[in-house]
Amino acid sequence: MRAKATLFDGGEGTRDRNGLLFSEKWAADGHGEWCYGAVSFVYSRRGRHTQLYRVKYDEGTVMQAEDAHLELAEDEDDSDEDQTVQCHMVRLGNKRTVEGTHRGEIRAVQMRCTSCSKRNRQNEVRGRAPLTAWCCSVHSEVYACKHKTCWEEHLAEVRQVREREDML
Repeated sequence: MRAKATLFDGGEGTRDRNGLLFSEKWAADGHGEWCYGAVSFVYSRRGRHTQLYRVKYDEGTVMQAEDAHLELAEDEDDSDEDQTVQCHMVRLGNKRTVEGTHRGEIRAVQMRCTSCSKRNRQNEVRGRAPLTAWCCSVHSEVYACKHKTCWEEHLAEVRQVREREDML
């Protein structure tokens, strides 16, 4: 993932002792206009709020970022590299129980497994897919079971889409 360096400027009052904003110092050090990193955590999305991620940037900082501020980083020199290398499983997050017998306890945010749901529809199996607390770092709408073949199915789908795009 990548984000514009100007995102970290923080306004006019945050200049360093040389009078430079973060983005100006970043560019002067030869890094360019982008900060690169990897999604390490996906926050649960509530209501109409934007999707939030915890991103660990290459220079070592860890910050929260909105979906609109992040882009998928494309490697110019490794354009034929497999995109599934960028996909990895991240936890959806935690939430505190508000009411009931387990009030105040923290538990994992869970969603229905995307691959299991597709498989159930194809095989006309009744019932819901199992809950999971894991999703893809690149495709945030894809939820996968941790210990089943669902994650491998997602990676295979990504490879197939990539191959179809390469053919066109």
